[in-house]
Amino acid sequence: AVMTSYASGDSSRSGLVGLVADRLECAHEHTRALGAALGGALEYLLVHDTDAALRAADYLAREEKGRATFLPRVPSTRARIVPLFPTGDGVIGPLSSLVRFAREDEAWVRHLLFDILVVDSLGTAARLHKDGFEGKLVTLDGQALLSDGAVVGGAKDESASHLLRMKREIRELEEVATREEAELERATSEQGRLRAMIAERQAAIDATRV
Repeated sequence: AVMTSYASGDSSRSGLVGLVADRLECAHEHTRALGAALGGALEYLLVHDTDAALRAADYLAREEKGRATFLPRVPSTRARIVPLFPTGDGVIGPLSSLVRFAREDEAWVRHLLFDILVVDSLGTAARLHKDGFEGKLVTLDGQALLSDGAVVGGAKDESASHLLRMKREIRELEEVATREEAELERATSEQGRLRAMIAERQAAIDATRV
């Protein structure tokens, strides 16, 4: 809400694009994997460039409105080698191929997801890690094995996946509302047409009585 106020009036001047979580979509079964892969990065705020990030951070500091991470739409990064993604038993696929996003968001999406592979379980993740896969492995139930061997797991942490589910439900409800509005408009138009026909018929009947 604070950043909405900051961007109000002229989003191009503020440089704000939106929340990372608002600009990614995935199938229901991949929600926990995406949540595990990005975690707090789902709440990053996208901006046009680093200058916009600096202005936004300065605004938060001046107004004492808290903290946020601002990600440039085209991140400044050195060339990174995309790992050779394995296939076979237990491998679901590279996470970047399992999410949907706008074409103009490709740079930052690749930046965040370039080395992440989704697998069915931590067992599969451990096997692939031992076989030499150098990227990050995330499971369908929201656990992760990082490239350095660290494991993020245990009881399910639904915070990130809950945010994604809520965003997806909002989009779905907006789509339903749009369809219902269109249907209502068609029904109202049809009602008007029928009333006009009734009026014509009634006028014809009245004319025969004269």
